[in-house]
Amino acid sequence: MFRGVIFYFKLAMLLACFQILITNELFQF
Repeated sequence: MFRGVIFYFKLAMLLACFQILITNELFQF
């Protein structure tokens, strides 16, 4: 179970990083 929590935490961090990158790309205009 602990390993699953770490996996979901890493997945959430990746999603957050992608969201920040996409937002930066959209608001560069």
